[in-house]
Amino acid sequence: MDKTTDYEWYSDKWSYIWDQEEEKRINQDKVSFTRAIKLSSSKTQFAYKFWGDVYADLNDLPKKILKFKRFLTISPDIYKVAHQVRDSLEKLGNYEEALISSEDCIRMEPEALNAHHSFLRILKKLNRFEQMESRYEELLNRNPEIRSNSLFYFSKAEELVQLNEYSSAFESYRKAVEAPSEHESDFRFHYALALYHEAFYQEALNEFEKVLELEPNERVAYNNIAFMKYSLGNIQEAIDVLEEIIEKNMEIYLTYPNLILFKYQLSQNEDVKQPYIAKLKEITESDLSKLKKLYTDVLEQTEKKFSENLDEATKEFYIRKQNSIRFILSLIE
Repeated sequence: MDKTTDYEWYSDKWSYIWDQEEEKRINQDKVSFTRAIKLSSSKTQFAYKFWGDVYADLNDLPKKILKFKRFLTISPDIYKVAHQVRDSLEKLGNYEEALISSEDCIRMEPEALNAHHSFLRILKKLNRFEQMESRYEELLNRNPEIRSNSLFYFSKAEELVQLNEYSSAFESYRKAVEAPSEHESDFRFHYALALYHEAFYQEALNEFEKVLELEPNERVAYNNIAFMKYSLGNIQEAIDVLEEIIEKNMEIYLTYPNLILFKYQLSQNEDVKQPYIAKLKEITESDLSKLKKLYTDVLEQTEKKFSENLDEATKEFYIRKQNSIRFILSLIE
């Protein structure tokens, strides 16, 4: 075999030198890749791909991008390589170029949720909030197949939620759940969370119930149904749901503290904790910090309600809710 002219010898060599010290291995890789590129134009793309991987190992993003771009000039529709180019450009802060690369990724894989998330995230980093809607329309016009793509609308909604624009996300969530998709239950779950955040408790309850129709064993949705009923003032119904959850062995870390919360709001007697306190400690031991943050956030939301013009019955409900949450926080300190 003539090593000076045989592409396969150099390409096979890549497989044998990975067990050596990294610096020595990478230097040998570079030589092998260079010679392979010169010897076989038809296989050049693979040499560029592996060479790009070497620079990725070195965390040399500019050179990684260069090699992967050369790969894409030969094979322009390889999503995984295009995605790595986009990711590297974003890490380097080259957002304008990353935005173009992100659009290329969407063109290659319209169903790729990550590509849509990346596109919207880059717009956010460019502070182009006022352009987001027009960019969506531009993208849709150039890629009409996306108009029936539930993943696109879901990703748009999620980006708006990250900007705390919950109400603005509702329309995109609705489009996502209305389009046929294998992800419908997940989309409805997140839509319900956004509705809850804006105090649309009945609408959130409806969505969580639809999630259960699609996924009967979805424990979190089941528990969230109880919390929506509680938020609507239907405390006994909420308790009934949680007791049913426990009977079905579908409890999660929130089930017992919520059960104490609901029962304490009906009767602010500390004895209510006795049947559940052992279970509370057992099931929440690894989730205490998560619980503290969750109930602290709920307490803050509750206290904000007192700045509104509440009728006496509603005000009484929130006073009891405030006291109940403080009681729960005292148990998990």
